[in-house]
Amino acid sequence: MPKDTPVEMNIHSEIEDAHLTIKLIDESNFSPDLVVVDHYYLGATWERKISDSGYFLVALDDRPNQTHDSDITVELIAGTSNSSFLRGLEYLLVSDDFEMPPNPLPAQGWTVLVFFGAEDQTNHSFIALEAIKKLNLKNPSLIFHAHIVVGSAFKQITELQNSVSQESSISLHYQLPTLAKLMQESHVVICAAGNAMVEAIVAGRATIAVVTATNQEVLAESFGRAGVVELFSNSHAATAAGIADKLLGLQKNRRQIAKTNILDTKGADRLVSEIKSRFHLNGHGK
Repeated sequence: MPKDTPVEMNIHSEIEDAHLTIKLIDESNFSPDLVVVDHYYLGATWERKISDSGYFLVALDDRPNQTHDSDITVELIAGTSNSSFLRGLEYLLVSDDFEMPPNPLPAQGWTVLVFFGAEDQTNHSFIALEAIKKLNLKNPSLIFHAHIVVGSAFKQITELQNSVSQESSISLHYQLPTLAKLMQESHVVICAAGNAMVEAIVAGRATIAVVTATNQEVLAESFGRAGVVELFSNSHAATAAGIADKLLGLQKNRRQIAKTNILDTKGADRLVSEIKSRFHLNGHGK
């Protein structure tokens, strides 16, 4: 929408939000062929109103068995597709930037990337920093450099800056547009079990992931069972000592870590192809 579009912020229901969405579309003289919704608080009620207005609707969700009223529901988890649902890891959306050469773990001198989302509500940036400091005391040559990335929503940036400023081998980065550049030079990624975990798996980096939100559980556990991540199934278990132990475990088993073919960067292409096919099958478009 144009920047000067008036948006009412006090929206109390899905119906009100749907009415406003349709109103803004009408007033903008924009005639979309389809509507895509990716929102935990907009569900079947919102979707029904949008569909009743004649729009082909695609709902994206990373939680299993949620109620939707869309033309296509894409569950970005492992599963079997049917006429109404697209399910499968092959539809996960990962930028081509993360299709990169492998960076095998050397015996010493690792570069580590830490990212727990723009907000990091569980403060695991601090916990990972403590783990790295502990390892640096015990084994100074294991980690050559660590990059810690936070976003604009992170509320303790000053405290983290003060902690990092005392460590010459640790850099702090703020609100990066992408993790791709830092991930390319890193050997290990320590992250929340969300998008960064998926990107690290695609990039073939040794990954330690922490489930920090309930919507991450299903996907993270499937990757944990597949052995492509070292997983903490809840944030309370991911202490500094626990993360340090996982890092030492990676050092011990580093020759077993290899780039996996479980994910790639073609998910968007596959998803677009499926949406176009079903769009036409449902009598939309030419």
